[in-house]
Amino acid sequence: MAIRNKVGFAWNLISLVGMILAVTAAGLIIVFTAFEMISETEHAYLGLMTYFLFPGMMIFGLLLVPIGAWRVRNERRKATIQGMVSLEEAIPNFPILNLNDPNKRNMFIFFVVATVIFVIVMAIASIKGFEFTESTTFCGELCHPVMTPEYTAWQNSPHAKVRCVECHVGPGATWYVKAKISGMKQLYGVLFHTYPETIETPIDNLRPARETCEHCHWPDKFSVARQKIFYHYAPNEDNTPRKTDMLIHIGGNPMAATSNGIHWHIGSDVSYITRDKKRIDIPYIAVKDKNGKLTEYMDIEKPLTKDEIAKGKRRQMDCTDCHNRPTHIYHSPSEGIDLNFVSNRIDRKLPYLKKVAVEVLNRPYKTKEEGFAAISRDIPAYYAENYPQVAQAKAEAIKTAVVQVRDIYEKNFFPAMKVNWSTYPNNIGHFYTPGCFRCHDDKHRSAEGRVISKSCELCHEILGQIQENIPAGTVVNQFVHPVDIGDDLFGTNCSDCHSAGGHDIPGEGNPPVLKSAPRPATRAAVPVSQKQQEAARAMVKSAVAYLKANGKAKTLTEISDTKGQFVKGEQYLFVIDLQGRMLAHGVNPTLVGKGYYDFKDPDGKYFFRDFISVARKGSGWVDYKWINPVTMKTEPKTSYVELVGDIIIGCGIYR
Repeated sequence: MAIRNKVGFAWNLISLVGMILAVTAAGLIIVFTAFEMISETEHAYLGLMTYFLFPGMMIFGLLLVPIGAWRVRNERRKATIQGMVSLEEAIPNFPILNLNDPNKRNMFIFFVVATVIFVIVMAIASIKGFEFTESTTFCGELCHPVMTPEYTAWQNSPHAKVRCVECHVGPGATWYVKAKISGMKQLYGVLFHTYPETIETPIDNLRPARETCEHCHWPDKFSVARQKIFYHYAPNEDNTPRKTDMLIHIGGNPMAATSNGIHWHIGSDVSYITRDKKRIDIPYIAVKDKNGKLTEYMDIEKPLTKDEIAKGKRRQMDCTDCHNRPTHIYHSPSEGIDLNFVSNRIDRKLPYLKKVAVEVLNRPYKTKEEGFAAISRDIPAYYAENYPQVAQAKAEAIKTAVVQVRDIYEKNFFPAMKVNWSTYPNNIGHFYTPGCFRCHDDKHRSAEGRVISKSCELCHEILGQIQENIPAGTVVNQFVHPVDIGDDLFGTNCSDCHSAGGHDIPGEGNPPVLKSAPRPATRAAVPVSQKQQEAARAMVKSAVAYLKANGKAKTLTEISDTKGQFVKGEQYLFVIDLQGRMLAHGVNPTLVGKGYYDFKDPDGKYFFRDFISVARKGSGWVDYKWINPVTMKTEPKTSYVELVGDIIIGCGIYR
């Protein structure tokens, strides 16, 4: 009863529950914070509980205490007024603070002490909570598995010591508020699973690079040139080493008449208009010189109209237009093997190791576990079948190779989010994506006749090259392709061959036959119903109507929207031009901008050529084999294609 008299109206179930919650939460905050500081460990869910759940629990508990006390006091006061209860003193409308009363004085002291403790605990929790929301643990691990691909790539990047917020938010309150508002939308998406299975890039509201990147990489301090040595290995039996010694003109060549270099692009006023969200197809470029003169370069094959230029969204060129993956870097299977060879993590004397590993890595797997199992099974099986002596003599080397190949898969393939090394184009260079050739293609011309050159010497020069088809001691000052491809070396983009269809094509070499694990099987073709044909034709007709109403640029963007109106399961639209160049694709926008005129399906059929020849007659159907985005297997497909002006719109049916 003594305790009840001291706590007064707070002696009730609601207030007591509140006290227990508040005290427990405060204790947990102190214990968990101390544990984190002593152990120097940071865990996403531990931080979530310590700095969000427990403080919320503490505040909720403290609110229950006065609510319960007010409820009891109000009930007793009403009962007294109505004469139902007799008390020694009447209960006034509002509480009276009488410090001469020992009970009230003790309660007041307790309240002051508890308030101080509450303020201290909440202050610590607020500060630590803010720090937690700024941490890479919060950004990368809390929304698992949504951010797993990007977080994994960041951990293995040159900027792994740079926190996410330093680039994605930067200093200042304005962008901090924008980031938190955007974060609330993302939190909603994670909680209710409304997020896209593949996170789309580039981010529309990303802070300009001049306000983030240039805090460390400022243009005034760019070096004149940088020498870089590229190490590659041939996909042949000997995994023959290849070495290219290159001088890259980052800041220009002081010996040249015009000393500009690659970083001239961000030191000048350059803007452009793109047709697609990934900024691959760039038909319009504008350059303003120091005197204010504007020079406009138009794609001579597919120029924009004046109306499209006027309505188009212009983007000011900055660092991220080329360095669009400075941190979240994914490596192709071929690059991964090359890095392991040059660092001696994999024994280069294992015959055809590069060819075998790239082939295994390129297969579509539904889960990571399936991929790991295939790697662990098929690489040893290949050597046991084809090189039994090597399998026995180099058993440990093969085991090590399996471990490293699994590591390549783990860091660059994420089936749960439908992400792999080719999902996000990397615009640095031009090996796997158009990159530099988005603009430097000899096809962008100004009204005065000036052309944006595709010359290699603009950006780099070869200092030396070692390769299996170059005699030892030969002085090389121009790039030599491993296989003589004639004029195609300059007329065709590297990415047209090396990443055709989104797969890593490492080059020529006697391909190994993986008897223990053949390529993904293709299912037998089944007849296409009239209803399916009508549905495919109707989707194309719908796109034609959309094109007439909204124009080409908006139509291509809409067709390439993986969540748009022109994607229905495994049925989607694609658009190519009369040269076989992909202009839009409903489920794999990374194909946009690449040429497929010489692309063949598994049966050796040049079906893009068939698209063009059939469409030139107006419309028709073409049979071929292609990867089904739902089953991730190569399956028979028939597509309806229709010529609309200078583009071909198609829609297929998997059989």
